[in-house]
Amino acid sequence: MKNMQLSIVSSPFNGTQLCKDLDTDIFFPEDYGDEVAVAKAKNICNSCWIQTSCLSFAMYEKEGIWGGTTPSERKKLRRKKVQSVRS
Repeated sequence: MKNMQLSIVSSPFNGTQLCKDLDTDIFFPEDYGDEVAVAKAKNICNSCWIQTSCLSFAMYEKEGIWGGTTPSERKKLRRKKVQSVRS
């Protein structure tokens, strides 16, 4: 998990994101079914001014909460995008 957590630190946002000084464990819960832990991270993301850019950056990240989304939520968004392109 450490390598994935480093990607928050090395993201292209030049330290402007709200999560930059927070413990990265907040955004990498051991169990995405833990609603309290996930909500804590999402609340931070939902207050961040670069949420949309963060989500775009992380659409293919397999771990972590990025742009206010879990890995499964990003997967659904990718599928939805593919379906809309095909329509």
